[in-house]
Amino acid sequence: MAEKKLPFSIKPAGQTLVEIGDDQCGTIKLPRYDDITPNEKMFIDESIKELPDSEALLIKLVNTIAEKRDTPVEEVWEQVRNNDAIQLMKGDMEGLMHLRKVQSDNASIKRLIYATAMIIYRCPDCSEWTMQDVSNPKLVPPKLLRYLEEFCLTEMNRGQTPLSEINQENSVDETELKKIVAEPVTTKAA
Repeated sequence: MAEKKLPFSIKPAGQTLVEIGDDQCGTIKLPRYDDITPNEKMFIDESIKELPDSEALLIKLVNTIAEKRDTPVEEVWEQVRNNDAIQLMKGDMEGLMHLRKVQSDNASIKRLIYATAMIIYRCPDCSEWTMQDVSNPKLVPPKLLRYLEEFCLTEMNRGQTPLSEINQENSVDETELKKIVAEPVTTKAA
């Protein structure tokens, strides 16, 4: 059987391998596409679809608090947007704690889903792996899991650095602030 090929006018550049990880957690080389493949997207979407719906829990919580406190839903929603935990606890502490737990669990599971997608679809020796394999710290160190998640998010973002990484890069600690010397502002005479 003949190998199938697209009749490119300009052939695409060869596959770029990137090294993911560091000296502490180990490294793995995976192809970088600056995008995700349809199979990766289907895997991610199907896996995420099975997670508890934290948005529905949030809406239920807002409505419950508004009803218990006889407060307009808009006011409670604003408290949620401002992360005003003290005001929210007055309405439904148990619901708030449940929502926070679901959100935290979902974030951890999403990290695992993203890392698993990168491993099973981009590492030829790992195509038979499962999320259970990837979650095993003896096979994939937790720090490498984070690197794989960030790599997946970058690929999903068409090769652009995700906001989570930008925020880390742009954060300045107190010692750095002390090093900055303000220069006087001068104005030109008109």
